[in-house]
Amino acid sequence: MATELKLALRRLIRARMVTLLAVATLALGIGANSAIFTVVNGVLLRPLPFSAADELIRIEQSRDNGSGRISPPGFLGYRERARSLQHIAAYQQTDPTLTGAGEPTRVQALLVSDDYFETYGVSLVSGRSIQRADNDVGSAPVLVISEELWRGRFGGDENIIGKQVEIDGNRFTVVGVAPAEFGRAVQASMWLPLTYDGAFQPENFFAHYLNAVARVKPGVSIEAATRDIEQVYRRMQQDYDREDARMGTRVTPLQENLVAGVRTPLLLLLGAVGVILLIACANLANLLLANAAARWSEFAVRRSLGASNGRLLTQLLVESMMLALAGGAAGLLLGTWGSAALVQMLPEEARTIATTTVDARVIAFTAGVSLLAAILFGLAPALEVARNAPASTLRDNARGGVGSRRANRTRAVLVIAETALAVVLLIGAGLLLRSFAALRSIDPGFNAQHVLTFNLALPYASYDTNQKAEQFYQLLLTDIREAPGVLSAGATMHLPMSGRNSMTVWKLAEEPEFNQEEVRLTGLRVITPGYLEAMRVPLRNGRLFDDRDHSRASRTVLINEALAQRFFRDKSPIGQRIDLGMAFDTTLLGGEIVGVVGSVRQVSLDAEVTPEVYVPHGHGVVRGLSVVVRTSGEPTALAGTIREVVRRHDANLAIADLQTVEDVLDASLAPRRYYTLLLGTFAAVAMVLSALGLFGVISIMVAQRRREIGVRVALGAQAASVLRMIVGDALRLVSIGLAIGLAAAFMLSRYLDSLLFGVESADPFTFLATAGLLLIVALVASAVPAWNAARLDPLNALRAD
Repeated sequence: MATELKLALRRLIRARMVTLLAVATLALGIGANSAIFTVVNGVLLRPLPFSAADELIRIEQSRDNGSGRISPPGFLGYRERARSLQHIAAYQQTDPTLTGAGEPTRVQALLVSDDYFETYGVSLVSGRSIQRADNDVGSAPVLVISEELWRGRFGGDENIIGKQVEIDGNRFTVVGVAPAEFGRAVQASMWLPLTYDGAFQPENFFAHYLNAVARVKPGVSIEAATRDIEQVYRRMQQDYDREDARMGTRVTPLQENLVAGVRTPLLLLLGAVGVILLIACANLANLLLANAAARWSEFAVRRSLGASNGRLLTQLLVESMMLALAGGAAGLLLGTWGSAALVQMLPEEARTIATTTVDARVIAFTAGVSLLAAILFGLAPALEVARNAPASTLRDNARGGVGSRRANRTRAVLVIAETALAVVLLIGAGLLLRSFAALRSIDPGFNAQHVLTFNLALPYASYDTNQKAEQFYQLLLTDIREAPGVLSAGATMHLPMSGRNSMTVWKLAEEPEFNQEEVRLTGLRVITPGYLEAMRVPLRNGRLFDDRDHSRASRTVLINEALAQRFFRDKSPIGQRIDLGMAFDTTLLGGEIVGVVGSVRQVSLDAEVTPEVYVPHGHGVVRGLSVVVRTSGEPTALAGTIREVVRRHDANLAIADLQTVEDVLDASLAPRRYYTLLLGTFAAVAMVLSALGLFGVISIMVAQRRREIGVRVALGAQAASVLRMIVGDALRLVSIGLAIGLAAAFMLSRYLDSLLFGVESADPFTFLATAGLLLIVALVASAVPAWNAARLDPLNALRAD
């Protein structure tokens, strides 16, 4: 073997161009596979960074067993009655302002129940966790901070435990420091106690706004925990007289819940780069077949002198293995770099748990892929050498031959396989591209151009009454509207496409109570005057909010077209009175419908338009609002002005998420854009590799048929007939591969259904366009060797005979 390695290394150095081309091709193919697998390993395969992560589950309550949050009474019921659980914790996201130490800063925080850190199995760096007494109404305010916040904002103060920090104008005592990696995994810099107040009473059983994570007891399966939790839920419905057969629970492993949105795209990309590697191996097999053809005489002489087939096979496979190892090493390096970039393309929830560590699993995968590649591209030339008889090989080479018919058939099969694989990738990319184009063409219901947005959260300590909070926003928006370059301004509780949403139930005012048999759900939007104008949401009927609607006595609402068309088909909604199933300050929201506005896609462009009710900010005062500012020029140019206006009204407020609404809209499409771009890039690479493979095979076939072509030309064949013959051979190969690829794509494309929007998985246009594109590429790839064949001088072609 040492001799074989030495001979293989000498041969590869001598054929430097072939070696470099082979290693570069393998490095790209293996590197792409390594990069995608590193992300798949870090997101889908590697356990979550929590203790005994396989015991963690997510519990959700919602209608028709869809995904959702749980209610406060539901959380207490699960904690007291579910026998399958060791721990259960509830939490709610918030973003308070950290003040009193440098510039005011909005931080990611969680309001958590006791047992939160115990549920995750987290050991704090120092101090203690949130305890049961911390959640009681009126208890001393405490918090746990992350190690990153401790080291960054507080300089790693060793005496931080027991010190007070100011949050939203209130003083909180630091009781613990959580590990940095845990904070990154749950996207939080601090944890505050979730107060067990009146919201935890039975009447709020259907108020789903808490997230819940639980740890099952050792040995308890997910199925058993699901049955237990569902039984507890049904008993709570009976006890609280809140029965609804369509409401249920869903229990999923925590990791599965976190990666549900990225599993299919990641596996799709892993399959795509696998196809790229197969095409690359087919090209390399053709390259090495051609290279081996130049060595037919050498192999024939060695076999005549007694070399066995096993010895020759060993030599060629050792050369292939050395190429694969070099390509694999370079690919692993490229994959390490590429995986870090790929992780940034993931949605935030999956990105926080992803790692790009090159562990034993990644190395083993890369080594396995390299070994497989060596076998795939090295086997064809090795078998061809073993099959050829020495006498015929020497005779053919004396006549100027460059390979056997069997080698030609092998090359043809490889081209057909490359074409079929490229077709599958191109159709997949085409479907995603058409889906993305269809999504981009959807009207979101608002005009995102020239609109700046930012978030504010007013602290209760400074704005302890609704009147103070409402007055602050009125004065702030008045000053913003008067700033140069501002056309209009307003604020909303939830900005469209921001990932936040509020739902409630509604009924006509004359109806005695909410119908439990046919619950009418609607989105709830608390807005200020000027918001709809700034977002250019069209008015369909009636009027918009104005200064008359500030007073709670006015009791007015707006509805969107979807609600009007679904529930007021036979009469005008203007003047009708409705009640909402949500209260602010113990007063149910609702009132007279004074206008109908266009429907806005709040959650995402591919989500269905849902009924919505708009409530004036004066009726349901919310301290955290998203402000929108429509400008006459570039929105970001007003960023400094906006900061100055806010600072003038309250220097302790921190502006968060200052960006354009176009950026918000683009961010909602980012995952789809990345997956489409990556798969499109892989498909383009596959097409180029297939074209190169076809070019190489046709060139070799032309070289083999020089004598035949020379005879044809000498007997009067025209250049056009020679062109048709060569191009016809190429198109026959491509057509066979195209037929196989179209059939395979038809069967496989149905697995893309969850990623498609506005296009069917068997879209005829995409299939026909792909076929036409590949035929054009085949014509171009075969044109050069065909043209060279048509211009062949018959005297030069026949001189060898």
